[in-house]
Amino acid sequence: MPEFGLNLQNDANLGFDNSGTAISFAKSRVFTPSANITITEINAYGRLASGASWDLDFYVYEADGGGTPTNRLAGPFSYAEAGSSSVAAKIGVTGLSVSISQGTNIALVFISNTSTVRLAHPGTTSEAASKNSGGATATWSETSTDTVDRSLWAVYSEVSTTQNIRKSSTFDIETTLGTITTATLNSVNVFDHVTGQVGTTVSFAGAATDEITTSGEYDLLLGDGATTETITVQVNVYGVAPSNNPLQKDGSALASLTGVQVRVTDGANINGTELYYSGSGTTDASGNLGNIDLSSTAAEVDDSVLLHMRTSAGESIIASETVELI
Repeated sequence: MPEFGLNLQNDANLGFDNSGTAISFAKSRVFTPSANITITEINAYGRLASGASWDLDFYVYEADGGGTPTNRLAGPFSYAEAGSSSVAAKIGVTGLSVSISQGTNIALVFISNTSTVRLAHPGTTSEAASKNSGGATATWSETSTDTVDRSLWAVYSEVSTTQNIRKSSTFDIETTLGTITTATLNSVNVFDHVTGQVGTTVSFAGAATDEITTSGEYDLLLGDGATTETITVQVNVYGVAPSNNPLQKDGSALASLTGVQVRVTDGANINGTELYYSGSGTTDASGNLGNIDLSSTAAEVDDSVLLHMRTSAGESIIASETVELI
């Protein structure tokens, strides 16, 4: 997973004590994610003062552009453990789920509650005392050029902001525009599928048009007469791909046929509810039908269905298929 960390320089006004009061501390390299992220770990590397034990609180703060924390976003996340003052170690907290919005300046802060903790980049000898809860001033001297400073760092994952929609479904989209007057999806006009707008929420019904036959990301372009906004949406097309069951007779493919009757029923019962019917199916050179779109039905991924195929000459096949995203 990606990481970000501190650039430990001799500066002031980074830390906060447990009451939220600013204290003199080392300066942070401000991290500004280009996507929504979730922080899952905060780690530190260092060693204890003689006779001390680990007793730390980690925080995530919003920061200004200069690296000064301005607003606590998460924490404290506590770490306490007996340790050896002569052994450097990686310590930290895992299993976190701290959501950070795209474009937010963030900084990491830690407070030692009981004793002095020394942090250093692995492989360097440059160390200085951390800030403790009593309020003593502390600085670090750090000369590492590592992109991710291993003195104090976080592990995170990016969170996709792409909205998933089912083809032929009703869905809502959030916009930053005013009243929507135009809408295209994959360059096809879908404004006639807009059913209403309340504030920034625009409602659509069946806007994933027939032109979209394959699951994937598509651009939804909205306009309000003054400006436009492009929103990427993941359109999911539900169906079956019957290429594993080509139409054959006596071991030979029934190739390049037209007018094939195609019927899909739910479940394993030959008399199940009909989900799809066409009297104009075609086969390719191997006897395969194309994908069958079931998005407008109640079919879900991994559902079992029966596929019935019959040619104008009376050749037929019944095969079990599984619904998937096609």
